[in-house]
Amino acid sequence: MRHRAFETTASVVSSLLLLLHLAQDLVREAAGPAAPALGYLVVTALVAGVLYGAVAMSDRRAGHAIVIVGALGGAAMPVLHLRTTLGSRQDLFFSWTMLTLGAVSLLALGLAIGALRAPAPEA
Repeated sequence: MRHRAFETTASVVSSLLLLLHLAQDLVREAAGPAAPALGYLVVTALVAGVLYGAVAMSDRRAGHAIVIVGALGGAAMPVLHLRTTLGSRQDLFFSWTMLTLGAVSLLALGLAIGALRAPAPEA
């Protein structure tokens, strides 16, 4: 039972970190060419779907599967941003967000996989 609460909490925290990362990307691109707003809206909708799976469907196998998909996306962010050049104080917070997002997403991934592998409770 506690694993379900940890999984939900880890998924919510990783979703918040992912949205913080999107906000950082949006601010970085504000100085450059026009940001593709539709892409950010799509990702925001996907994060909302992951949050729904983590919170409203936490007792179902489908909810765990949704958390796995979201956790894989969150865990991929540090890998996708390895080539980001660092040079200012803002990059420290960006790097910390990426590393924390990756760690919390891996935690949510492990907990969701463990929940899927556990025997289904009898009704």
